[in-house]
This record gives sequence, C-alpha cells and structure tokens, in this order.
Amino acid sequence: MIFESQSAVRQGLLEVVDAIRTLGQGRYACVLDPRAIVLESPEPADGRSFALRQLLEDRRAAILSIPQTLADEGPMEDAFADWHEDQFLLAFLNQRVALVVACPDAEALKERAAALWPVWADRVLRFDERYRIDPKGRGLLFGSPRLDLVVIGSIHGGEA
Repeated sequence: MIFESQSAVRQGLLEVVDAIRTLGQGRYACVLDPRAIVLESPEPADGRSFALRQLLEDRRAAILSIPQTLADEGPMEDAFADWHEDQFLLAFLNQRVALVVACPDAEALKERAAALWPVWADRVLRFDERYRIDPKGRGLLFGSPRLDLVVIGSIHGGEA
C-alpha cells in the first residue's frame, strides 16, 4: 500500500473537484460534510461566490439530508430556494459527504462527468476515512461506496 501525505490527498481531491467544475462551466464547487465546507474551487473571490458559499455553509444539514429524504419519499426542505442564478449538481458519497457544483446545466454535467465520479469517490474516501462509515455511524461500509447524484434545476420567474 502506498501512503500519501495529507496535502497530496487534498491536492488530488481538489484537482478532481476542479475538473468536474470546469467540465460544467461551473462558477463554484465545494465538498461539504456535517461539520463544514472542507474544500472549495475556486476560493470565493467575489461577493456572489461568497454569498453562495455562505448559503451552502448555512444549509449543510438540509443538503446532506437530501438522499435519505428522497429515499423516504418525504417532504423536503428546499435548501436552494433563495438561489436562482445556478443549477446544482450534488454528488453524495455514503450519505456522509457531498460535492456541490453550481453550474448552468447540471443535468449535462452529470453525464459529462460520468468517468470522473469513481475518481471523485476514491479521492474523497482517501481524504477522510470517516466517510467510509455508514450514515448512522454503525461501522465501515464494505464493497462499493454508495454514490447518489441529484440535479437541482433553477426556477426562473416562478414560485418555488
């Protein structure tokens, strides 16, 4: 087994996140978990990107609950109700961590990035071993990680 430094693992994850964001002509992408936004591309430089980052930071719990809410077919809080400028592609791994990409066409990005999803999953599992534990904290997940992809379309000029 080859051991990588934490900075090399972080750089590898950042490269795949940046590649996915670039494929979708996205303005911003981040990896978030229940504690925080743990990585972002690019670092927010302008006011709109900072506002988007703040929205995602504030709505982390609602965003991370989306796969379970969809599986339960229950009512879902609209974590993106206040943001109408972008569509969002969400990639959830083991319901513990998510990649959020703000882009103009999330459905197209989902397809374009198909070859990168296993790479992203590999890098994120190397980044933090806690993501290997099942969502209820009961133990390690064995076999293939669970990857859920969700597209959130923008609503222009209508009621959410």
